[in-house]
Amino acid sequence: MGIGEKISHITFLFHFPIKVGEVNSERVHSIRQYHLLRLLKEAEALDVKTISKRLGQAQNTSSEMVWRMVEKGLLISERDPDDRRRTIVKLTEKGREELFKMEKEIDNAFEAFCERFLSDDDKEKFYRCSDELFNLAKKVIKRLEGK
Repeated sequence: MGIGEKISHITFLFHFPIKVGEVNSERVHSIRQYHLLRLLKEAEALDVKTISKRLGQAQNTSSEMVWRMVEKGLLISERDPDDRRRTIVKLTEKGREELFKMEKEIDNAFEAFCERFLSDDDKEKFYRCSDELFNLAKKVIKRLEGK
């Protein structure tokens, strides 16, 4: 089995609980919007170009997504005072609250998924593996950002 097939199965494993869980899709309509809220929680503020790179999507797609989330009151965007060509994006308090609610819903969906489909031994493996993947992802992100 190649790495592509393995990644496909892993992606399914991590997205399935969200799709079947009790995640309120009226708040945040896509997993990319959720990821953007997470990015901004960690980074405080990002420009649209960086958001595009981190989400792996075109800059105009990121701009459109940011605009829709600004309209919902989840984000604010402002011109960079040092470079008026750049747009800086930040979370609003409403965005932080919605992210917190989404994280709780996703945690609950994963817990329900694990209880339903995994043995205690498999749950332990799943959580250990997710910790390792998280730590690896953080290392890669730091390298990509030149840190």
